[in-house]
Amino acid sequence: MSTTTQNEEAVHVSPLVEWLGDRQLALRWPHLLVCVWVATFFIYINNMPLFHTDLWGHVAYGHWILDAGELPQEDPFLSLADGMPVIASAWLSQIALAGADRLGGAEGLSGLFAVVTTSIYALLTWAFYLRTKRLGLAVAGATLVLMLGSTRMAVIRTEIFGGLALAVIVLAMSAIDAAFSIEQLENRSPWRRFWPALIAVPLLFVLWANAHGSFVVGLAIVGARVPGRLIDVWWKSRSLSVALTDQRFRFWLVLTEICFAATLLNPYGLDLLINAFMFPGNPNLAAVLEWKKLPLISIEGILWAFSWVLMLVVLRHSRHRIGAGEIVLLAVFNYSVVMSVRMIGWYAVVYAYFLLPHIAELLSRWVPLSQANKTADDSTSLFMKLRQPSLVYSAVCALVLWFGFAFSPMGNQILGGEPRRQAKVYSSATPRELTKYLREHPPQGRIWNPQWWGDWLVHDGPPNLQLFMTTNAVHVVPNQVWRDYLSVARANPRWPAILKKYRVSTIIVHKELQLGLDDRVRTQSGWEIVYEDDLAVVLTRHIDPDNESN
Repeated sequence: MSTTTQNEEAVHVSPLVEWLGDRQLALRWPHLLVCVWVATFFIYINNMPLFHTDLWGHVAYGHWILDAGELPQEDPFLSLADGMPVIASAWLSQIALAGADRLGGAEGLSGLFAVVTTSIYALLTWAFYLRTKRLGLAVAGATLVLMLGSTRMAVIRTEIFGGLALAVIVLAMSAIDAAFSIEQLENRSPWRRFWPALIAVPLLFVLWANAHGSFVVGLAIVGARVPGRLIDVWWKSRSLSVALTDQRFRFWLVLTEICFAATLLNPYGLDLLINAFMFPGNPNLAAVLEWKKLPLISIEGILWAFSWVLMLVVLRHSRHRIGAGEIVLLAVFNYSVVMSVRMIGWYAVVYAYFLLPHIAELLSRWVPLSQANKTADDSTSLFMKLRQPSLVYSAVCALVLWFGFAFSPMGNQILGGEPRRQAKVYSSATPRELTKYLREHPPQGRIWNPQWWGDWLVHDGPPNLQLFMTTNAVHVVPNQVWRDYLSVARANPRWPAILKKYRVSTIIVHKELQLGLDDRVRTQSGWEIVYEDDLAVVLTRHIDPDNESN
């Protein structure tokens, strides 16, 4: 081919390449690794079976709200909670779950979980990249969050929507911090540039406050910047007036105030905020594992201890400055996770947000980014050429993401594939055969049931079951009812009298987790086994309506 022809072809092709390149669509090989990670994670999450606990209670609440066109004032599924007021702090998330269930059933719920969860870690990766300017470290940070909070991944909860909101907040704060650094160098006022954040972030808090009670976590993360910036400026200037007039301090103060006001835009007003702070003090939660204090001899305790060892090692060698706001955040969230094991997931995000810049500073002394980029630009070796941005990488990334979607259960359903077997969709601990029996033989009267099966019984059992307990009602029922439930569950000597007290005519026992009760109820006179499988046993007795003590 002649030189002239080659030049003509180059003139013809180069505008498209330049147009794409100007829009940063030419990716590098690290982006390909990120896409592989995202696609693999999506497939894994979408293949996780649906657990049998409070997911189904939230779905049932969502269906009830959609059908009734209003929020419940009392628990609609538990007569023993009659008269006890309910604050449906997760009503928006419950509607989302019910909508997914109506559109796609269990597969719809699984797909929603996969999309939301993958989005959380993708957003966190983006935020961590803004914090560190290192893509590999950002992915490692998101993986660290996943590892520390892994025990919170087993069950689909309305909490996932709070996690998504938190990821967006962390991303917004990372972007604001990065932009603040530029504003400082240019010596310009931040208000004209950041006014969109004063609108967008509070709008997110409006949604968050109506989706999950964890919005207080977001308020704590944003609000910690206020005393943090005040202390930092005061410490440097030794002048309170200088600190109070600092532009960044005022920005975070105003943003926190607007976000606080935004959370009041909910059906309960200030009562929702009060309930969110008072909720952990509910005496019924003291017996619930995830609300207990952090045991060091547990998976969560080991992960938390590991995080501290890693942090101390990194801080020992890091030269990155520690802000007062970061100290406040670490103190608040370490205390919260020690006092309640369920806070480990929120702690993981704050921990990675704090630690990654210190790791980036250590790496910068080993492999400076400027030196690595300069070497890559100057080198003509094949390895260095492979590190250059290329539309080929962009195309492969798109293909990888497509495969991640196409080979997931969600993509398989959308593309017209065969649905998964039910045994793959639901966890093996879900008592599907039990609810099938109950639908065919609806029990009469009150049922004593394992609390963790209550939500599934509401969702999949016959209508109008008179259950004893559900996961979503633990904090609602009177304390005496909860203590009586625990007495039966633990097979305390008073359990027969308690069942008579509540006129229980049917008892459902989880054979694996309630061995003591299983042994005792089988030998108790008056009870007859009417159903049994590998998971559950159902016993009934006749109650004489004229004899309360029978």
